[in-house]
Amino acid sequence: MDCAGLRADIDKLEQELRALGEKVEIIRGAEKCGKELMGAMKIVDSSSVDPVLEKYLKDFQEQNLDIFPVVTLGERIDIRGAEGHSATVRSIAVDDDGHVLIGGLDGAFYSGSYDERGRLIMGDRIDIKNASGNPAYIKSIAVTKDGCVLVGGDDGALYAGSYTEQGELELGERVDIRDANGDSVDIRSITIIDDGHVLIGGQRGALYVGSFNEQGELGLGERIDIRNAYRGSADVYDITVAGDGHVLIGGFSGVFYAGSYNDQGELELGERIDIGDADGRPAIITSIAVTEDGRILIGGNWGVLYAGSYNDRGELELGERIDIRDVNGYPATITSIVTTEDGRILIGGNDGVLCAGSYNDQGELELGERIDIRNIKGKPAAITSIVTTEDGRILIGGTDGVFYSGFFSIGIETLKQHLPEIAKKGEA
Repeated sequence: MDCAGLRADIDKLEQELRALGEKVEIIRGAEKCGKELMGAMKIVDSSSVDPVLEKYLKDFQEQNLDIFPVVTLGERIDIRGAEGHSATVRSIAVDDDGHVLIGGLDGAFYSGSYDERGRLIMGDRIDIKNASGNPAYIKSIAVTKDGCVLVGGDDGALYAGSYTEQGELELGERVDIRDANGDSVDIRSITIIDDGHVLIGGQRGALYVGSFNEQGELGLGERIDIRNAYRGSADVYDITVAGDGHVLIGGFSGVFYAGSYNDQGELELGERIDIGDADGRPAIITSIAVTEDGRILIGGNWGVLYAGSYNDRGELELGERIDIRDVNGYPATITSIVTTEDGRILIGGNDGVLCAGSYNDQGELELGERIDIRNIKGKPAAITSIVTTEDGRILIGGTDGVFYSGFFSIGIETLKQHLPEIAKKGEA
């Protein structure tokens, strides 16, 4: 925390309060105090403590985790599949209108929203079938800026839809998508680009660029062929777009590529970038995230966690592997990385891996203590999907019935309530 800055802000507030006191005394002794009252009101407005406290919210929370936990969770929300069992939640998306979309194992697909009391209310299960006619395992959900919804899952499950005026989600016919062998493919990642293009990745060489026509129909271009470390058709698990137009693609058996769009709007991929796991083997890349200031975070199986950035030549440079462990002490498998606008980072993975962090002044990633979340069996959860919203909410999904809606931030009023406790700790 910038203690010198905080001291200066406090001194400024004390000066304004003394000036306000002097004005109040003048007002009390005046018969007509309209002018003086206006002056006092200006000082009251300028001396509001809220802007000062807001500057230090993050610091207060990080240094008082016993008072303000990093993540505050509500009750577990039960999400069930087509056969009525508590489902594994694989993908979560929130659109600009506040709709929450949740997908997972065994046909688990739901649309919900928050009520006036801040509770997440889920609708009935929406039936989605794969190419074989079975309830689909939903693995990726994305929403465009104009409200088009894309849902991807196993065995050729790819659907596009939108919300009606009554707030009901309507999906069109299944979109046929094929792998390098011409077979129906598992859809693992759907990413929306700012220009409206859609990137879709899946198993066995399935990488496509698509777009919506004027009728709202999704059209796909030619399949883009990329290869894994063993020169086989690549399984694509995650696609992420940086703010400067770079496209990052990760997948199975050492699949990691950095590309960009050329002047003709074509996606150009560079050479495969070699990334190894804790044992030096070609890594499985399952999650890629980009911070507001352009830092790159890459997560995958068996201890894969790397941080990097683009240099002045537009080349991606990665640092040393960051050692992160699961609840059993083994190199962690990272399945979800989320970055927030205020610079915080959440990392989720298998065997109880859920922790928050941020970059320090030296540009190093610092991670906090493990956040404990349990599945319906009471065991440390495997976290598969994390979403944060602008208003500080957090949605966490995982295996064996893990789905929670909570908060990832503290507000001004909450901080005010706890200031005496914080001050007392500082005096101790």
